[in-house]
Amino acid sequence: MAVTRRRLAAPIDAVASVFADPRTYDGIVVGSRRIRWFDPNWPAVGSRFDHTIGFGPITILDHTEVLSEELPERLELAAGIRPLGVFRVEFRLAPDAGGTMVEVVEEPLSGPITTLWSPPADALTAKRNDVLLGRLDHLAKDRHRVRTLDRAPGPDAVQHA
Repeated sequence: MAVTRRRLAAPIDAVASVFADPRTYDGIVVGSRRIRWFDPNWPAVGSRFDHTIGFGPITILDHTEVLSEELPERLELAAGIRPLGVFRVEFRLAPDAGGTMVEVVEEPLSGPITTLWSPPADALTAKRNDVLLGRLDHLAKDRHRVRTLDRAPGPDAVQHA
């Protein structure tokens, strides 16, 4: 099982909003190329999105499904890369001094990958998920910045004393 943690600068609601939007996953998940379709009920349990993943000329068409959803604290997914298998990916979020501590736990769930999994595979997965957390940090900070701008009074706003 690969476990990766990082403190993100954005507050928990901004981080959770990234996970609640299936269109963002191709921008944060290493190897994801495109979200082809998503269930409008995402992230309800059982909802899913179809994705294309790959490296170089090799691509796989598969889907990711929500196993458990308790946002803004937790989201558990079954991420497929069939025929190799399916991974359980759990995101745990906790407020941390104005930011968010995010932990990613990933392990093989089914398929041939379960017999091939090893400590070196855990280490590579942890490195990949560290890149994911860096991308998530940038996107969540941008979302928070936009939300803050949306709430700020405009230049023509009248302030009352």
